[in-house]
Amino acid sequence: MKHNFLLINGVFCDRYGKPLKGAALYNAKAAYLNGGLKQTLDQIERLKDENKGLNEALYYSLSLTREQGKKIQHLENILGSVLPALNLNFPSLDFNER
Repeated sequence: MKHNFLLINGVFCDRYGKPLKGAALYNAKAAYLNGGLKQTLDQIERLKDENKGLNEALYYSLSLTREQGKKIQHLENILGSVLPALNLNFPSLDFNER
């Protein structure tokens, strides 16, 4: 959106460089502030969308980790019951015990 004012050293001026007064000054300030607010609101929306995508990726990753953990636990249970029956001397499968 094109504005009919300039911002020179923090002073709102007309297109010829003269400081604005009265209603023109208030209109220029409002247009300037609303433009900044619009950019901020747009940025917040983009960040919300990005955050939603990251949350979905994290949930998917945690779900996969949980499922893999269940499968590993199942395999550990099977090995724990089969290995003693074979009377084989294997080192511990628990890496935390080393």
